[in-house]
Amino acid sequence: MAGVASRARFVHADAMTLPSVVSRATVVTVFLTPEGFEVLVPWLESVLEPGTRVVSHTWPVPGWRPLSAVLVEGADGRTWPVYLYRFPAADAYVRGVHGGT
Repeated sequence: MAGVASRARFVHADAMTLPSVVSRATVVTVFLTPEGFEVLVPWLESVLEPGTRVVSHTWPVPGWRPLSAVLVEGADGRTWPVYLYRFPAADAYVRGVHGGT
């Protein structure tokens, strides 16, 4: 509907087995529990390129400050938070968490 299909690529896979795909992404969306972030965040920090946008559904990324957060309402009327980050913008990153600088 938005006319961007030719510019988008959706990959449904275990991200940690595809570092070359993830490192080329301009937007990464994640839907993990806080426990899942314990594993994924250090790995993401090692493969993401500067400026990559990260969108997290329901749970914030531990140690990162979101650029924005909104409540999204589903068709059933339930709401959940969605967080937007830009990696590794100094104003959006908490120094020292997960070994970051």
